[in-house]
Amino acid sequence: MFNYLPMKMKNTKPMIGLLGLIMLLSINAKAQLLWADEFSGTSVNTSNWGFDTGAGGWGNSELEYYRSQNATVSGGYLNITAKRESYGGAGYTSARVKTQGKKSWTYGYMESSIKMPKGQGLWPAFWMIGDNISSVGWPKCGELDIMEHVNSDGTITGTMHWDIGGSHVLYNAQKSVDVSGWHKYQMNWNATSIKWYVDGSLYLTGNIANNINDTEEFHRPFFFILNVAVGGNWPGSPNSSTPFPAVMQVDYVRVYQAASGRLGVDEEVANTETEVRILQNPVKETLSYTVPNELENHVVKMYDLQGKEVLSNEVKNAKGINSINVSSVKPGYYVLDVYNGGVRKKLRVLKD
Repeated sequence: MFNYLPMKMKNTKPMIGLLGLIMLLSINAKAQLLWADEFSGTSVNTSNWGFDTGAGGWGNSELEYYRSQNATVSGGYLNITAKRESYGGAGYTSARVKTQGKKSWTYGYMESSIKMPKGQGLWPAFWMIGDNISSVGWPKCGELDIMEHVNSDGTITGTMHWDIGGSHVLYNAQKSVDVSGWHKYQMNWNATSIKWYVDGSLYLTGNIANNINDTEEFHRPFFFILNVAVGGNWPGSPNSSTPFPAVMQVDYVRVYQAASGRLGVDEEVANTETEVRILQNPVKETLSYTVPNELENHVVKMYDLQGKEVLSNEVKNAKGINSINVSSVKPGYYVLDVYNGGVRKKLRVLKD
């Protein structure tokens, strides 16, 4: 989220599909359930969750005022509702719940089943921040974005943020998902790696073995955050077409003992060779990225967060690692767009 600040029966149960069912059964069989909130009561369980409240942009130029009243529990779901209404000097309200000071974990298999709203300026997320944020600040505390979604995009993003020598670095990837339906957003975090999944399909792996690349942040306790931001540096502002009230529903949040080996699905099925990957992010003078064979001939463009094109380059007969000069691009956040007319991949880029 780039924030610098700090088994029950349902009335209606979402279908999880065969692959998700296999994975769920395997996890339950192999790993111990450490903690869960099934949202089976009539209000947010304050033994598990606290609230961030207020406005001020939250380090991202967000437009909402966070209120505890915008987080409710009913029908077996946590409902986080963003509204277009004036409150406390802001034009929107929403909610941001967190386990800070109540529950935190070092390593684990984290999973939540979530259904999200779509629309310009909406930014729902399920993520984690290091417990020591109050003492060391961000990004030195570390951040794990299990899932973020902006606007009406057909993808979600998983990201790890940390500090190297006083500078913010990030590593991420995207996965195609229709977020308006129920999906399981999963992260398996152990002492050697962090892996991101959607419905059991692996799409991102981060190496943290032996603190490689100064990743010591990811061997300390982290707490959960669930929220729906409105506006901000990444999605931009809502417009007249944005649907309000906008509700993110959460079926459950569960933490299992970190799983070793396979998680009940064949991880080789999630072929990372089919993904575009940025090799170092943030970038400075040169942006290097890999492409799958299906994008051997492609056009690569960079857009700012307002959709203005800042770079364009045609690439032919390119496999493996490709590089483009970005020295003329101003520092900030951008979208890298790689496409060949039939296949399109988009990734978020931070230019130093």
